[in-house]
Amino acid sequence: MIVERSSGDPGWTIRYVNQAFTRILGYTSKEAVGANPLMLCGPESDLEALQQRLGDALAGNTALFELLHYRKGGVPIWLEASIFPLRNRDGAVTHSVWFGRDIGERKLAESALVRAKVAEESNAELRKEIADRKRAEARLVHAAFHDPLTGLPNRELFVDRVKSALARSSLHPGKRAAVLSLDCDRFKLVNDTLGHLAGDLLLIAVARRLEACLRPGDTLARPGGDEFSILLEDIHDEAAAVCVAKSILEALSAPFSLGDHELYETASIGIALGSPEGPTPENLLRDADIAMHRAKVLGKNRYELFETKLREQSSRLLLLELELRRALDRAQLSLAYQPIVSLADGNLTGFEGLLRWQHPELGAIPPLEFIPVAEETGLIIPLGEWVLHAACAQTRLWQQASPAHATLSVNVNVSVQQLLQERFTDRVRDTLRETGLRAEDLHLEITESTLMTEPDRIAAVLRELHALGVKLQVDDFGTGYSSLAYLHRFPIDTLKIDRTFVSGRGEAGIANPEIVQAVVVLASRLGIDVIAEGVETAEQESQLGAYRCGSAQGYLFAKPLDAHAAARYLSAHAMHEAARPVRKKRAS
Repeated sequence: MIVERSSGDPGWTIRYVNQAFTRILGYTSKEAVGANPLMLCGPESDLEALQQRLGDALAGNTALFELLHYRKGGVPIWLEASIFPLRNRDGAVTHSVWFGRDIGERKLAESALVRAKVAEESNAELRKEIADRKRAEARLVHAAFHDPLTGLPNRELFVDRVKSALARSSLHPGKRAAVLSLDCDRFKLVNDTLGHLAGDLLLIAVARRLEACLRPGDTLARPGGDEFSILLEDIHDEAAAVCVAKSILEALSAPFSLGDHELYETASIGIALGSPEGPTPENLLRDADIAMHRAKVLGKNRYELFETKLREQSSRLLLLELELRRALDRAQLSLAYQPIVSLADGNLTGFEGLLRWQHPELGAIPPLEFIPVAEETGLIIPLGEWVLHAACAQTRLWQQASPAHATLSVNVNVSVQQLLQERFTDRVRDTLRETGLRAEDLHLEITESTLMTEPDRIAAVLRELHALGVKLQVDDFGTGYSSLAYLHRFPIDTLKIDRTFVSGRGEAGIANPEIVQAVVVLASRLGIDVIAEGVETAEQESQLGAYRCGSAQGYLFAKPLDAHAAARYLSAHAMHEAARPVRKKRAS
């Protein structure tokens, strides 16, 4: 039967019984399910021993014991009981599987043996029964420590073997153990498109190929999902582990035939090398996992060796994820505003809203560090919504406060996850309505790589936004795919020339004048505006003006400002513009 751990008293509830349960104990499934398993006990049952075994199961240990039970109607029966705990993802025991076996005849035989020797036939039967019991126990032990799908050792058995391997290597310093953590790169796609049966068949096929790459003494395990773990013993250095990783990648490069389908599967592999003074088995597995995730980040279908700095990076990323989830509620996030200036007349046209995170203990955390964490964890969605609303609301307040800046615009960066979010255009429309900002005063910045991610869906969303009146800008132009085709395919209003082309060399003039001028000319012929980023010197401003570049932003005009400093900047700029003679715009 399957028993669920429940709160309060009695603490355990029967959730499932099989036909053997009904046959042996006389209770129907309807009578048993939902009841307390203590219903099977009676006046002669050793309840203290049973409670002790239940405590063992709750602690995560296997319980094997014999107990006098009672059939329906009160007839006693001896059962050999086995309890195997089941854990949830957090490691807590939530259920247990109970196996009961009628040993009444054996008990009678045992009682007879106490009184006198039984006949030779009884001895033979007893020996057979013991052998059957040992075989049953062996099957139960195998089931407890092996993956039912592939027949490979599970995580518990794998950790035990790693522990033994590390102990042996400590006696022979010249021989070391290594753990390889392997994760299939495209398994989810197979599950989603062909179904879980095809996924199971693929996992079995992958397991067989992995076994062919290993020596007889090595251990291949499946901890769960589409992950595999490998233990290499008696190796001299990391080169031997790398050789195995390479042979695995080569073995997986051949197609898999699953019925009518031919599939290709790759893997990301992390390698961690043990040493006599090295980490515990659990830490060694963790290090291999960290290296495996690094391999995924670097493009998949590859291996990576663990380095100590990877653990530090992983710990830092985990900390940032935990703290970032609390940052919004704890008002740790803010926007900085960098001015965008027209090069034709020097007027301030708008700001770019830039997300900032000031942690009370970690200090100022750079966007280049926490934005990738937000994108990987999906936190970019709520963060992006907050940035959009805050930027629009603040810009509208500035417009209302100063007639000179009634058309002030704001640039907001959006990620591919936001664009692919269902009803993103409706969210933008609702934000504009709630804040009162006009659609044409909101400029959304999108990177080149974003445009190439599911281009059909992205194009549809951009057309919706453009129809709404929102302006669309390509950020960091020239650093991504640099495909000119999307300038016709997508409704782009503005190109932002990346700062590396403007001030990347740290010189007074334009770093790459030929590229900058070519982009300006191209954009002009396509009817697209241009903003140059990273302008730091007056000479760069002058050159950009000579190239007929429309606008610019950078430290020459101002660093990113908090809302209060930006308001003062607006006020000073308005007074300066009012006192300055009107300058004629250059001919285009």
